[in-house]
Amino acid sequence: MACFDGVKSASKAYRPLSKKMRDGGDSVLDEVVLRVDGKRKVRVYNPRRVIAGMLTAALTWGVFGLLSSSGSVKSLVIWGVIGAVGGGLAAYSAEHLATKGELKRIGRRLAPDSSALLAFVKTPNARGIAATRF
Repeated sequence: MACFDGVKSASKAYRPLSKKMRDGGDSVLDEVVLRVDGKRKVRVYNPRRVIAGMLTAALTWGVFGLLSSSGSVKSLVIWGVIGAVGGGLAAYSAEHLATKGELKRIGRRLAPDSSALLAFVKTPNARGIAATRF
């Protein structure tokens, strides 16, 4: 777990850190970004699940739009975009395993206006990952 000052700092560190771990031969099993606002309300999301939710919904809704409008490419694009937005929002807001009680407890322990990146990694070099500077 790595904690950051600023609500968006963990989101910015997510991709470079994930790439560094994968390039080093580590297996990233799961990653979660936590954001704590000024009122200590916690929002949690998994960046990979958000992307998967967007792509799955875009494809599904796009195909339904194509089939329902006699093969119109315009309908494919419109319904694909609507599906991507809806799927991304649903994955961002609902796709996490933490309960409301756990989120409140995390919010009380982390500083206001901060964020954290939590990664579950299979690695032979845990000390090297823990010593990484952001």
